[in-house]
Amino acid sequence: MKKNLLEFSEGNPVILEEKSDGTVTLQVKWQHAGRVNENGRVYPLEILKREIDRIKPLMKERRIMGASFHPKGPANPDDISHVWENAWIEKTGACFGVLKIIPTERGRNVLEILKNGKLGLSSRGYGTTTRKTIEGREVEEVNADFKLATPGDFVLSPSVTDAVASLKEGVQRLEESLNQSIKEEVNMEKNKTQKIQRLWAEAKLGGYIGTFEQWRTKIYPLLEQMEEPKSVILKKIEEKALAKLKLNGDRERSLFKEARQAGYKKSFEQWKKDVLPLLEIKEESPEQKEKRKRAISYGRFLGLKDKELLEFVQSQIKKE
Repeated sequence: MKKNLLEFSEGNPVILEEKSDGTVTLQVKWQHAGRVNENGRVYPLEILKREIDRIKPLMKERRIMGASFHPKGPANPDDISHVWENAWIEKTGACFGVLKIIPTERGRNVLEILKNGKLGLSSRGYGTTTRKTIEGREVEEVNADFKLATPGDFVLSPSVTDAVASLKEGVQRLEESLNQSIKEEVNMEKNKTQKIQRLWAEAKLGGYIGTFEQWRTKIYPLLEQMEEPKSVILKKIEEKALAKLKLNGDRERSLFKEARQAGYKKSFEQWKKDVLPLLEIKEESPEQKEKRKRAISYGRFLGLKDKELLEFVQSQIKKE
């Protein structure tokens, strides 16, 4: 014969949301599969899984509710204190759920009690049981005809470990969680600052010649996802140095060609030694290039050659 099966649980709630309309949403533990509870009953895992899957669509329709006590017989609207929104079962067998306390008379009473004390959760269903001996203890195992009516009503006496609900404890856990999150965020920021300082020092030791701001905006973003930032920095520095050498080499060859056209007879190496230091090599604009050409033409007109011509060209460029 089927009978009502009422199982108490200590729900240790986590506050998910508290609204100005008087509703409070909690996450709670309401049952534990495969474990003998204080009533001497054990609920097989597959049965609770089946029942959770069965009532989930009803939860979406907001048809699974709970009371502030176990109603005698069918529950009526005056008994309702909360609505169940979700339920699930962990691999460990622990059954959790999300409920919303609503501002009915019973709901307000539950909130006041939770703010100042503790309440247990008691699942409500019906079915038959079979007596068995498990680990030397005689228990009742719930049979496959079990039907879960609601994951839980609020009650005074818990019988499933870890299912007592207290808003005060929930608030404390929420504050502890927030404080921990703040500490972690501060530590992350501190670690990030230390990382930036370390990478900047490595860049300078590796020969980086730009400013910190240039490095911070251009190089560092490339390093954030790199596993070996030092090697990346050195590679960037090497690439930049090679590019600079190539640029200077091309510039030197261009200037030497101009010198040859102006009548310079000695070798490129000799020109680099004797003449290049006088030229203060730097990137020239189109206007500067045109000035140099005009100065060379004028120097030739004056009959200047070799070093005299180059010194004349340099002086004309500076003068203009």
